[in-house]
Amino acid sequence: MEERVLTKTMKTGQPTVSIVMGFSGGGTTTLLQFCARRARVLFSPHSYGAKVDTVTILSDYGSVEGRMNPTPTQIFRNLAAQLKQHLGFENHIPATLDAARATFMKMLRRATEGRGRVLIFLDALHLVSNPYGIAWLPNEYEVPFGVQFFLGIVRIDRKPTIEKNRLYDNRKMPAVEYTLINSYRHRMYKLQHVALASSCPKAVKNAIK
Repeated sequence: MEERVLTKTMKTGQPTVSIVMGFSGGGTTTLLQFCARRARVLFSPHSYGAKVDTVTILSDYGSVEGRMNPTPTQIFRNLAAQLKQHLGFENHIPATLDAARATFMKMLRRATEGRGRVLIFLDALHLVSNPYGIAWLPNEYEVPFGVQFFLGIVRIDRKPTIEKNRLYDNRKMPAVEYTLINSYRHRMYKLQHVALASSCPKAVKNAIK
């Protein structure tokens, strides 16, 4: 069901931002990776019936790629570097958040000139290093026409659990310490939901769960 919804979204180019929320281990990353692969097939210039528009696909899966807590700046720099590689841009990528975001947005506007499109897949937003919960993603109403974001974040309907037997060399974790870690993690997840809702309120309201 979710695959069909997201495939239709990619084909129609609307909405600008799609959000997938799932519990840890529930398949959110797998779904987004599947859709990214599907997009590469759908918009391949060698595919039957493929559009003539230039479609660039970018991705950042965070922890799946070995970066447990990437900062927003690192994510923008990673995406901008991919865009440079795909389209041959020569933009310098700054090292500060505001400048990196502004440069990336400028690159997106350039990439979508002449009916170009850019599909961006970002996962594990709850693990982004953003301790103050700032709204770091572009506002959904400011995203250039032709650009789509597909975002994955953990649900916070219930507190996350952690596997005790994988911590401290399989020694039993004290109940108090376990509770504190679990509560802290849940607070951090909630902060990232606040940040996401600030940037993409409509998409959060219509999130796939």
